[in-house]
Amino acid sequence: MILNYALKLGYTPLLCDLDLENEISIPGSIGACLVDHLVPNNLLFDNSISYFFGDVYNKNSDNMNWSLYEMQLIELGNACYEKLEIDLQTWKKRMNIENKEHLSNFISSPKPTLFASGMVVRCPIIDNGEYAENIYKIIIDKYKITHIFVIEDEKLKNTFNNIIKNMRNINLELISRLVRDTDITEEEKRQISISKYLKGPFNNFGLKQIKLDLNEYKLIKIIPSEISSSMVPLGIKADLKMIFKIYTIKDEEELVKKLVCIVDLDEKDIQELDKEFDKNPNNYLEKFAKATVSYFGFITSIDKENNKVTIFCPNDKLMHKYIIVGNIKYENN
Repeated sequence: MILNYALKLGYTPLLCDLDLENEISIPGSIGACLVDHLVPNNLLFDNSISYFFGDVYNKNSDNMNWSLYEMQLIELGNACYEKLEIDLQTWKKRMNIENKEHLSNFISSPKPTLFASGMVVRCPIIDNGEYAENIYKIIIDKYKITHIFVIEDEKLKNTFNNIIKNMRNINLELISRLVRDTDITEEEKRQISISKYLKGPFNNFGLKQIKLDLNEYKLIKIIPSEISSSMVPLGIKADLKMIFKIYTIKDEEELVKKLVCIVDLDEKDIQELDKEFDKNPNNYLEKFAKATVSYFGFITSIDKENNKVTIFCPNDKLMHKYIIVGNIKYENN
């Protein structure tokens, strides 16, 4: 959040991830990168410097090589600070600015033009009390920390309070999470994700509710074959491609609340599929593979008595007879 606010104001900050389970490089590393695009993104690794520590699982045990970790923290901090100094001097030379008072007009303006934009540090949580205070002191010193934000951890806040009590110009704040994951059930998360997905990021897609007669439409699940070539005797050919499951109204429990994909097929393709469905499943699959997706929908209810399903989707009618059914994946946030 802090990084993205900085970007919107025109800054290009450095992100320093000091947790061994970091978001910049491979696990077991600490690193820093220049952030010039909104995060999260896949460009962080391209602009990064990383120090490989090794074991990520013993970071709170006595077996961890704390002296190596401290050395890497210091080296990375020095490298980041040198980067900002070089950027600053390069920019001042290009802009022909030497007066520090004049310089403040650029770094504090609503749209700053200064390239050296400071650091945002993601600090590890260290439960090992013997080493925690020393590590935090190194981070505050070497990364020239001015603001510390602790998320919902009074104990950690108290630890930092003890460290900075004799230090000047350091602000410490305890903040709350925007969303409490523990208050939301897995099913609620799933429903929120589906709702956001179907209604659009700004709730700007007006969904329609339509009923489909399963005598006229096919609800299909494409299932990867579990047979691999290594399981087949040498010289024997086997069908290793996908298989299909055609849903019927009897599959009520498996169908309800499922995401569906409506594929874009013309009438000629549909006629060919009808002919090939039982004869040649592989050709059938190839047709689906080449088809584009028209839109997505969501099965809300099933009417067993009339052999119908109700789907929420952007259109008030479906142009195609084939609908692919699948699960929806969602992240914790």
